[in-house]
Amino acid sequence: MTTSPRFSFATRIAGLIACSAWAATSSAQVPATAPAASPAAAAAAPQGPVIALVAAIGDRLQYVRQRRQVGSNIEPYTRATLAVPDQALNWAVLRGLDRAVERQDPTSKRVLLNFQPSEAEYKRILAARNDQRGSVTSNVLVPYLTAMPERKQWDQIITVTPAYRFSEVNGMGSKFAGVGVYVQPLERQEVGLDGVSGAINVGATAPDGDDVTFGAGKGNERTRSRSSTYVAPYFYFEITTYDAKTMKVLKREQRLDYIKLYDPKSTALDVGAQFTPEQLSEQVERLVETSAVRAILGEGRVDRGDVKPVPKQN
Repeated sequence: MTTSPRFSFATRIAGLIACSAWAATSSAQVPATAPAASPAAAAAAPQGPVIALVAAIGDRLQYVRQRRQVGSNIEPYTRATLAVPDQALNWAVLRGLDRAVERQDPTSKRVLLNFQPSEAEYKRILAARNDQRGSVTSNVLVPYLTAMPERKQWDQIITVTPAYRFSEVNGMGSKFAGVGVYVQPLERQEVGLDGVSGAINVGATAPDGDDVTFGAGKGNERTRSRSSTYVAPYFYFEITTYDAKTMKVLKREQRLDYIKLYDPKSTALDVGAQFTPEQLSEQVERLVETSAVRAILGEGRVDRGDVKPVPKQN
């Protein structure tokens, strides 16, 4: 039996992300610690807040590909869910959180926690529907944090958990959860009236499309173009800040971040084949890390439409 190109690519990207994972500590549940400072240096250093950073987005990556609409009851996408080994996605989140909090307050001390639930809790999270996975993850995570005696020494806890988007936004498809890659190979259709006959004309969009797209490089190497077809890594997540001692929610918001990739020089007939698994794995990992940075610093996209109100706590 042969493996379809889509599933072959998906398996490879999962492995590639794992290969570039950040191994800060041998145990994912043990805080990453900095080298001990000398007593004199410790006494002179300003005492900033202690902030625990918790990544709990899991080890699943969605692969969503647009297809032609063939009926009103069939959604225009094919979907696959892939396991990403070695907690690579969580480590990317932690890198971003750590960088951003240090930028925000260089005197802060960060405690990095990569949440790995028990086997029973892990199965419970996996069994949840995409639209419930974030809330189920939080329901498992909060008691775990509450029971930690270490939190009495912390000032705040910042958690990142997967979120869900039902509706389409900015050409990014629908029913997205957590981390994924969206492939849009079909050009959009333009609908207009013939100036002479008044008939309705339907045609493909112009080759340059109407979406800002980028090549797979970085910085000045990244080419910029416009296209209505693209490959788009995305990260949809909820970031929550707790008072560590009381576990009261101080701030909560959902964020949708993505980057649309397109190579105008590529000769590939399908936009999904324009980028190698190596390039896409790098883009996914970078997006997850930079999204965490932007969330802390108040930059980037905020999905105001699905923000949940914080319940009153006694």
